[in-house]
Amino acid sequence: MTYGYQIPYPIFNLPLGDRWLMRDSLFRTLGQYTRHAHHVKVGITNNPYRRWYEHSIDGWEKMVVVYRSPCRTDETRLQDVREIERELIEHVRRRSTSEFYYYNIRDGGDGPPATGDQYVYVLLSSKWRKRR
Repeated sequence: MTYGYQIPYPIFNLPLGDRWLMRDSLFRTLGQYTRHAHHVKVGITNNPYRRWYEHSIDGWEKMVVVYRSPCRTDETRLQDVREIERELIEHVRRRSTSEFYYYNIRDGGDGPPATGDQYVYVLLSSKWRKRR
């Protein structure tokens, strides 16, 4: 199944509430979005629009922002999203089969720490090919 066309903006599907209370909801959301995608990658960013542009150039078809940290300081926000990212990557790894591929090499963000709001996103594609 393909999504038909490149989606110009990330999709925001942000649940409300405490992270520990909505953990299962995040797993269900991830399962729903990955049901028809054969290629999945989980990441973190402080700028979903810029990050989506970078990933769409690489050939990803869809980006869904699934979590925004409610923490008050930059340090705790970054720690919060890194923990959520690790949990979602582990969840994807447990589901991975020969028909389903994930593209996370390391957990917890590879880039330098950033300030401001922090988000966790999921990239999806039925036929992904890296262009760079």
